[in-house]
Amino acid sequence: MDIFDEKNTLFVEGTDHIIVPCFSQKKIETYSIFPRPGGAQKACRITPAIYVNDKIRTAIIKANIKEVTFEKAKIL
Repeated sequence: MDIFDEKNTLFVEGTDHIIVPCFSQKKIETYSIFPRPGGAQKACRITPAIYVNDKIRTAIIKANIKEVTFEKAKIL
């Protein structure tokens, strides 16, 4: 998926392996959920690390789901 701010995403030098992702606000504004880069990409399986928009995060919190943790992602 083309979702990164290429200038501000930190890659392992000389590779496409992401160390610290930085998402492009313009590129992700139409997505509600997308996989973490490098995770399992099978359509039938949800990866252990996914990114969600604030609407989905709020719904998870309101549903009192305790098995989910959140961390901030850089978006420019």
